Amino acid sequence: NRLKERSSGINAEYGHSCNLSQRVAASFFESIGVEGFLEHTKQVTQYYKSQRDTIISALDKHMSDLGTWIVPEAGMFIWLKLNDVEDTSAFAKLAMDNGVAFVPGNSFAKGDVDSPYLRLAFSTVPQERLEEAVIRLSASIRQHIRDKIPERKAGSVLP
Repeated sequence: NRLKERSSGINAEYGHSCNLSQRVAASFFESIGVEGFLEHTKQVTQYYKSQRDTIISALDKHMSDLGTWIVPEAGMFIWLKLNDVEDTSAFAKLAMDNGVAFVPGNSFAKGDVDSPYLRLAFSTVPQERLEEAVIRLSASIRQHIRDKIPERKAGSVLP
């Protein structure tokens, strides 16, 4: 195929986004202009920062004894590393049954491995529900630890 030969290694079929997506994006940017785009970006940044600050406050309040996390400078996710939990996928269903979801860390690993990490998304949850979500997650973790570790060490994080 001559088109593929001329592409110099770029796949002519998949080397770019579809024309419809490009036209929609171009129309959007033309309609709001550069200043509109900059204002939109500023508002989105403020929104994500507010969401992040709310969930970090809830984590500090309800889960500081259960694990560690780093406050992200940008993005829509927070990674937690849990203490006393070898594999976060082991209690994902329990958490879902308690009304909260997360992505277990091993979802991002190569192969079938245990991971004490989990990823929380905070961008789409209404701000007024973030603390309740953290409370439910905390309860799920504590229940999982109670159920899986019959003999707890002194100084355990469990009530």
